[in-house]
Amino acid sequence: MCIDHHPTRPIVVTEILRTALKLYRTAFLSVVARTLPLIAIAEAIAIPCVPDTSPSICVLPMALSWLLSAWACARALRVMFRTQQPIVSTPIGTAPFLSFVLVSAYIDLTTMLAMLLLLVPALLVAAATIFAPLFALEHNQGPIEAVASSAKLAQDNIFPIALVVLAFSVIVIVASSSAFFATQATGVLASVLEYAFSVVCVFVTFYYYAIAIVLFERLNSNTPNASVIPTDTIQPNGQSPCR
Repeated sequence: MCIDHHPTRPIVVTEILRTALKLYRTAFLSVVARTLPLIAIAEAIAIPCVPDTSPSICVLPMALSWLLSAWACARALRVMFRTQQPIVSTPIGTAPFLSFVLVSAYIDLTTMLAMLLLLVPALLVAAATIFAPLFALEHNQGPIEAVASSAKLAQDNIFPIALVVLAFSVIVIVASSSAFFATQATGVLASVLEYAFSVVCVFVTFYYYAIAIVLFERLNSNTPNASVIPTDTIQPNGQSPCR
């Protein structure tokens, strides 16, 4: 890859959130087209697994639901990332997807374990691994390499990134709290509302990838629209952009 190592501009939480929102809005229709069927199926599979359902019955449906959600997340990330890139979007290969799944599972697990300690460690873990899905999916890195690359890229700005993650977490909490109103309904209406809110919440979480992309580009260049370009991208004059 070709990375610009010029000094980066300061990370301002509100600016990052606004820029990420602009990116998400630009790519939103494409994201919906590529992910909505997967999300709809994933959330429908998870519906029977209510709290009083036997765990042994729920293992397979929940695993399948999680994999479908991961596939939707990978598609959303690729659509938004390549919205910013001068390259043609291609199908997601098996190896990058498996790496993305393992990275996502690692991030979920380590963040949950950190939450058992305190909020701050969880935020720092999330900040350090925020770029790992990008490295796994777009640069074909393995899970360990992707996490290491993410931590290296974030290390000099770990606290500003943690503040951005905290701001996003607040947004998710506010969005998720709307599901409370669905629990006030009964019968079929309650199921329909809970299903609709669960789908909406997934699209809210996609905003996290837009934030990661904006931060990724910010830390790789001192220009707002610069990006990381694969080394196999060739300019019209036949020269590699890295030369």
